[in-house]
Amino acid sequence: MGVTDWDIARPTLVCAASGRPLREDEEIYSALYDEDNSFVRRDFSLECWPPPDIHRALGYWKTRVPRKDAPERKFVDDETVLEFFRRLEGSGEPHQQRFRYVLALFLVRRKLLKFKEIKRSGSDMVLVLHDRLSGADHEIADPRLSEDEIVRVSEEVSSILRVKV
Repeated sequence: MGVTDWDIARPTLVCAASGRPLREDEEIYSALYDEDNSFVRRDFSLECWPPPDIHRALGYWKTRVPRKDAPERKFVDDETVLEFFRRLEGSGEPHQQRFRYVLALFLVRRKLLKFKEIKRSGSDMVLVLHDRLSGADHEIADPRLSEDEIVRVSEEVSSILRVKV
């Protein structure tokens, strides 16, 4: 699957468990799932939270349904993005590795991760980044994305998490 084949659903504004429409300014939970090589966002009303399959989610966050007249705002904070990054560690799925790589670049820019070193083995390159909050080091394999692919993946990350990547 290529980077441009990712299919990330936009928020549906319907509770994924009950099917009830979510109201403007209602507090909800949103969860990110990886299903069939696609990232899927599901929104849940407070009364349906947590869903039985929450253990399968890559992460989740509490937010509010935006008002139609409100300016667009980000749905998640930097620490939530960092948690998504941590949960993807060790994944062998190429689309998750690309997603994690772009999250790493975002977190370096936000100064939550700090560049430590580059490890090379033949033609493979691994970034070693230091997690300022936990004190841990993370190794991120370079998925060899072109600049255009990085832009496309960044747009996908931005669209699902509503953060500027």
